Amino acid sequence: MSKYNLLTERLLSEGYTETNYPDYVRFPGGCYGKEPLENIYGGFEYQSGYIKKLYFRTGCGLFVKAEKCISPMSYAGVEWCYENNNPVIRCPFWKSACEKNDRLLWNQSGEKGGLNFCACHRDDRYSYEESLEKVRDKRDWEKKKLYEERSQKQDGKICQSHMRYDEKKKQWDFIYDPMVCTKMCNIGFCSLRNKNLDPKRGNVFYDLKVMTVRKDDTFFQGEPLVSIEKGRRLLEKPVSMDICREVAKMGTEHIRDDIWFNRFSYLHLYDRDLKIEILNLRAEARESRDLEQDLEDIRNGITVVHESDQIQAAKKRKREKRQERKEKRIERMEKKLRQCGYESLAAGEKYSANKMLGKERIAELEEEYRNRPVQMELFVSYEKYKICNRESWRILYIVL
Repeated sequence: MSKYNLLTERLLSEGYTETNYPDYVRFPGGCYGKEPLENIYGGFEYQSGYIKKLYFRTGCGLFVKAEKCISPMSYAGVEWCYENNNPVIRCPFWKSACEKNDRLLWNQSGEKGGLNFCACHRDDRYSYEESLEKVRDKRDWEKKKLYEERSQKQDGKICQSHMRYDEKKKQWDFIYDPMVCTKMCNIGFCSLRNKNLDPKRGNVFYDLKVMTVRKDDTFFQGEPLVSIEKGRRLLEKPVSMDICREVAKMGTEHIRDDIWFNRFSYLHLYDRDLKIEILNLRAEARESRDLEQDLEDIRNGITVVHESDQIQAAKKRKREKRQERKEKRIERMEKKLRQCGYESLAAGEKYSANKMLGKERIAELEEEYRNRPVQMELFVSYEKYKICNRESWRILYIVL
C-alpha cells in the first residue's frame, strides 16, 4: 500500500514538489510527519472550493456531485476519498452485491442490513437526467405524495412527527410516541387529535423505590434497606395535560430502563442485591403528597424523601455558597481600600469596588485610609506590594 494517495503520486510524477504545487491542492491540517507530505492523509488534498467543482460517476452510470459523496472513509484497508478517485455514496437501490461496484464494498449482510456503499470515479460531465440527484428528487416527490394520500384517508388526523417512511416498501407507518410530543409540541392545535391541546400544563410524576440489603458485618447484616424518592418529574418542563396523560399511559417500563441504565447499572456491579421499582405513575398539574402514606412508609422502616425538597435544599445551599463568596470578595476589597486607598486601584478594580460597595461605603473606607496611623518603611514586603503597588517590588516607598 502506497504511502501517498493517487493525487499526490500524480503531482509528484508531473514534477511538483512540497514548495511548488498547484493552487487547487493544499497540505492537510494536523500533519504529524517530519515533512509536509509525510502525513496521515497521504500527502496533498484538494481545496474545499475545488471539490465543489468536481463530478463523479457510479459504476451503474449515475452522475454524482462531489458534495453528495461520503469522503474520506476508511474501510477494508482502503482510503475511500476524493484524492484516491474513489469516494462513496449510499447506493440508492440498496444493492448489497453489485457487479458494477468495487467488490471490497459488497455487503455480506445482504440488502436488509448494512449501508450498501457504492464507489464513484471522476467524470468531466454531469447530467441531471442521469444523476443521483434526480433519483433522490423523484423519491422525495413520491414520499410527499404518499404522505398526502395517507393524510386524505385519515381526514387529516395525522402528524408527521409520528410517521416513519419505509423507502424500500414505499409506505408510511404510524408509530405513536407521546414522548416526541413533549419535545416538539406544547400548547395549540394538534393535527393528530384534530383539536386544540388542553391549555393546562402539568408533568408526569412517579416514585422511585430502591431496594438492597445491609452488608456491614454487624448484627443487622442482611436486613432489607428500602428508600423511596417521591414526586420525581419525568419531563424537563411542563407540557399540556393531554400529552402528560398519554405519557402516563405508556407505563413504567421505559422509565425504569432509562433510570437503571443511567444511574444504577454501574452500582449493580458492586451490589448484586440492588433493585429498583417505579411506583405511582401519574399525570398532575403539580406534585401532590400523601402524608399518611409517607408516615406509614416511615413506620415500616422505609426512608422517604421528596425530589422537590431535595431541589429546594440544593438551591438553598447554592444561594448560601454564592452569598459566602460574595462576602469574602467584599471583605478582601474593603481590606485593600483600608491599606492602599481608592486611587491606587486599577480601573477594573475601581469598577468592582463601586459595584460591590457603593459610593458611601467607599467614602467611609477612604476616610479610614486617610486617618490610619502614620508609619515609615524603607523596604516593603512582597505581600504588601501585591496589594498596594503594581510597579517593581524592589523600589523603596513610604506608606503615609
